[in-house]
Amino acid sequence: MGIVRPYTLYHVKRGNMTIAKHNGSVRGLAWSLDGTMLAVGDQTGAIDIWNPLTGELVEQLSKENEQDSLGFLDWSPDGLFLAYTGSQGKIMGWDVTRQQKTFFAQSTNGLGITGISWSPDDTRLATSSTDGTVTAWDRLTGKSMWIIDAHKGWANDVDWALDGSLLASGGDDGQLKIWDAKTGKLVNQASSSDQIFSVAWSPNVNHVTWASAAGQVTITDFEKPDIHLNAGTGQIWVVAWSRDGQQLAAGTNTNTVFVWDTATSQQIQLLTLPTP
Repeated sequence: MGIVRPYTLYHVKRGNMTIAKHNGSVRGLAWSLDGTMLAVGDQTGAIDIWNPLTGELVEQLSKENEQDSLGFLDWSPDGLFLAYTGSQGKIMGWDVTRQQKTFFAQSTNGLGITGISWSPDDTRLATSSTDGTVTAWDRLTGKSMWIIDAHKGWANDVDWALDGSLLASGGDDGQLKIWDAKTGKLVNQASSSDQIFSVAWSPNVNHVTWASAAGQVTITDFEKPDIHLNAGTGQIWVVAWSRDGQQLAAGTNTNTVFVWDTATSQQIQLLTLPTP
């Protein structure tokens, strides 16, 4: 999710708020740079953009075809472009200024893309795929720059650290892997007994968060004990930090989005996305 580094939830009241009606479980979750838009992608491939404070629908992005499923997305660092993709391997974009969709790139052999993340300098885009690979794309040309054989089975998500030096990925093999973004060399790793569906770096790059099939979010910095946050019994499919690092959001297959205060590990918000 990768997903961009979400912004602080300004003045959001504690409690529940229904913001959407999705036909599938939440798979993508990303805040715009100024915090005024929350993009939500579900398993059916639907991408909706919401005002998180009012629950107003800002934009609804149609699928490229009926077979395109999943719903992974990330905002560009300048906040002017939302990249999103699905099972058919196309990377699309929504141009905020022009209010229109654009084509960005096509994965090799039409492989399904399972995670997407912009580099902090806005020059590259990283994706994870159903064949276990992680790919870096050139922003201007849409051409692949390098490919890493990252995981056995699916590579489920990828996220770029805010300083641009590292990439995190997680997969069906239960492995969290940290890569040197320039060389593709493995720097560190951690293991889980469950599939890892989502990864996200904190703004200070000291912590990387990963979410498992067992309904647990883990915050790791490799030098201190892990912090564990629970989101019920559902599978957690996406996690995202606020830009100031004070809040952490997680979307589940039970169509709920949990938000925690990272200083206290206390849940402060629960957004419900019911199916019709």
